[in-house]
Amino acid sequence: MSAVTELLEGLECSTQLQTIEPLFERVEASELNQAQRECLSKAANRIFRIRERLAYFQQRERELRALYDTTIDLSRLRDIDNVLGAIVRRARNLLNSNISYLSVYDADRNDFYLRASDGAVSEIFLRMRISREIGTCRYIADTKRPFFSSDYRNDDRFSHDRDIDAAITNEGVAALLGVPLLLDDRILGILFVADRHNRAYQPQEIAILSSLAIHAAIVIENTRLFEETRTALKHIGEANARLAASTAGIQAAAVAHEQFTELVARGGCLEDLTVMMAANLGGRITVLDEEFFTTCVAEPSGLAPAALGPKADAMIRRALAESRAIGRSVPVSNPDGGVSRVVVVASGKDTLGSLVIWTTADLSDAAIRIFERGALVMAILLLSRDHAQRAELGSATELLAGLLSNPQGQRSELLQRAGRLDLDLSRPVALLLIDLAGRRASHALRCVSVIARNEGAIAGDYNGHLVLLSSGKDPMRLAGLIQDAIDRQLDRRVTIVLSEGVRSLREFPNAYEAVRRCLKLIRLIWKGGVIAREEELSLYAVLFSERGVSDLDSFVGSTIGPLLDHDSTRGTDLTGTLLAYLNNGHNITRTAVELRIHANTVRQRLGTISSLLRDWNEWNRGFEAHVALRLHSLRTSLRFR
Repeated sequence: MSAVTELLEGLECSTQLQTIEPLFERVEASELNQAQRECLSKAANRIFRIRERLAYFQQRERELRALYDTTIDLSRLRDIDNVLGAIVRRARNLLNSNISYLSVYDADRNDFYLRASDGAVSEIFLRMRISREIGTCRYIADTKRPFFSSDYRNDDRFSHDRDIDAAITNEGVAALLGVPLLLDDRILGILFVADRHNRAYQPQEIAILSSLAIHAAIVIENTRLFEETRTALKHIGEANARLAASTAGIQAAAVAHEQFTELVARGGCLEDLTVMMAANLGGRITVLDEEFFTTCVAEPSGLAPAALGPKADAMIRRALAESRAIGRSVPVSNPDGGVSRVVVVASGKDTLGSLVIWTTADLSDAAIRIFERGALVMAILLLSRDHAQRAELGSATELLAGLLSNPQGQRSELLQRAGRLDLDLSRPVALLLIDLAGRRASHALRCVSVIARNEGAIAGDYNGHLVLLSSGKDPMRLAGLIQDAIDRQLDRRVTIVLSEGVRSLREFPNAYEAVRRCLKLIRLIWKGGVIAREEELSLYAVLFSERGVSDLDSFVGSTIGPLLDHDSTRGTDLTGTLLAYLNNGHNITRTAVELRIHANTVRQRLGTISSLLRDWNEWNRGFEAHVALRLHSLRTSLRFR
């Protein structure tokens, strides 16, 4: 083959001039003349220029194709990680680099972290975060211009960091090029390409990487805007849902309020309203009066009974104080389980009571609104009830004041008032005086007045005492009902003293003074919680009601003290024997029958008593001993009545 033929074949397949130069040397020495060689050389140079232009256009085509594909990715709004991953892959391919990666700026931490990469293999390199204040990141972020380094490790144009350099070295990076991701002069990140050999990046390569960086910035910004829009739409949706729920809650509360109001308008009582609220809210409703005592309780069927425990009492009082201050219901942490909420029932500045609800789960906003609306309706009901009760109790109190005071009111007027209250003064009337141990009589009147009305009696407040007048046949039974009712309300047993039946109007003041003296005596002898008849205590009340406890103890001790000591130390009952003997008029036989012992046993016991108590059988000493024994007996017997 001739040298010219080889040169032509080489020109046809080669794209680089250095591979053709030896062929030209052979042609130089061949049989071609000078003119032929020059013509051939010009043809070869022209072919190379055409091929260089063709290679340039092919590279531009690849770049444009990459930008077009990136634009298509943006238009499809695919996942940001997939789009950024495609951008770094295209950057690596277009620049024919070993590695490409994209770092995103974190404004909160003021650093850059790697978001997408292609070609990197080192875990340290992939996990690194670079502060904005060091390295190439600082240079690019400050200048907002591209930057490349042909020899990264030895480049002193930027500050080096030991940890970052270690990560770069571990990946084998020798040269890198970075361009900023800019949007409105804000830096969003940096797009890098890197090579494991020293390399100088050309302007055209920087330009194509900058174009890809623009697309990457658009991706990041669009993603941020999309997330903000999605978050805003989510918040709008949630706000609409809350508004719809609130509207539904308001409507439900309005319907419940109408039901509660209709119930009260039809004449429903406190218990009826409480039952309706419990059924509506699915919880246990407890109504407390202004002194925190339970008035009534209601719970829906199917709800396991669960009362507030004693530990919750103090918390309820604190919560009610807060509810009174803010005018809304307040949650209470119930140590006995479940969820509780309280609200004050008030009218202006006056507290009428309170509501406590116990449920197995928290009340919804709508349920809380219904609970508070129920408290408003209950305030109306309690006000109406209180006005009616005050009118009734006012009449009873006026009658008591006229009957029991000295001097009394006009007879005709008293009889008219008693008739209006259905109290028959033509029959014997028992007077019941109730010791409330310092509590207000007005509070106990509410629970007593209903019982009194049902039993044909009247109740009222006189001189701070709770007084009842009953013309019924069994005042002792009425006293028991009253004591039990107050016990449920006040959680303590009260003392009640009953008078004998009063048969005329003018006897009422004396009867009142008599039971009042008996009440004073009971306070001296017992702690309270007893029901006593005035006839049992009248003599001793006259003698000792104005004295103190120490005086009474001194009298009993000085009179029968040796006898009490003897019984206490030896387990005998000489005090009972002597009391029975004196009660039976000094008759040994009747005493023996009452005590169910032999008459000689009575005589022996009386002999022992005489050795302990001197002169007990004399009239004056016997009377004192009898009184002391009766007081001692009353103290022990009434205590358990």
